[in-house]
Amino acid sequence: MRQNKLLTKRKYMHGLQCPKYLWVTFGAPGLIPEPDIVAEYRIKERKLVGELVQQLYPGGMEVPIEDFADHIEQTKALIKQRKLIFEAGILADNIYSKIDILEPVDNNSWDIIDIKNATDIKAEYISEISFQKFCCQKAGLNIKKCFIIYINKDYRGKSAIMTQG
Repeated sequence: MRQNKLLTKRKYMHGLQCPKYLWVTFGAPGLIPEPDIVAEYRIKERKLVGELVQQLYPGGMEVPIEDFADHIEQTKALIKQRKLIFEAGILADNIYSKIDILEPVDNNSWDIIDIKNATDIKAEYISEISFQKFCCQKAGLNIKKCFIIYINKDYRGKSAIMTQG
């Protein structure tokens, strides 16, 4: 399946903010500008926060995302092995989501953990994690709980990461 025809979390969130932007994403993707230097900085910052959070979950397996089809297949293999997965790629029909942390719980359930480079919870984060949960359930996963991890700006010490369930 062609990636540009998939409904992703990013496209979904853009569609909630501006339905015309969602149409352009599918109908005329060439009109969307490339990320500017600020967007690139935010991407690097998010990656750094993600790496810090991963240290809280030893033994997790990171799935490389360079090759889309391989990303999906490696995720499926790790799900079968019931491994804790960083950057899990879930594809169900034409819906795709990348899950920051997919954690096995109980006998046949999973928790979704979404990492945010922010100091508080925004309403849009609930929509994002809801999309991720929908995608996972559509792919056949039983999702028990969803969590949002964000930065505790008031903490002074070893780790400034907080979890919101």
